[in-house]
Amino acid sequence: MKKLSTSHRLGVLILLISLIGFIFYTYLLLFSSYDILVLKLTLLFFVAAIVGVIAWMGYTMATAVSLESAEEGKTDRQ
Repeated sequence: MKKLSTSHRLGVLILLISLIGFIFYTYLLLFSSYDILVLKLTLLFFVAAIVGVIAWMGYTMATAVSLESAEEGKTDRQ
């Protein structure tokens, strides 16, 4: 039997963890009394992720050096 490299073993581990996580999520959503809570937390997570990305884009745009400032810096050094 061929030995797996470290990256292949890590890939198999990630695959198994994701499958177990999906099965657990499905159980919580379909077969437990926590179905509404699971839906609320899932929606909250996705909204937080989207708003976080938008906030990061705004922060990056607000703190970026503008082209005009970069041009002024070049002329000041010369």
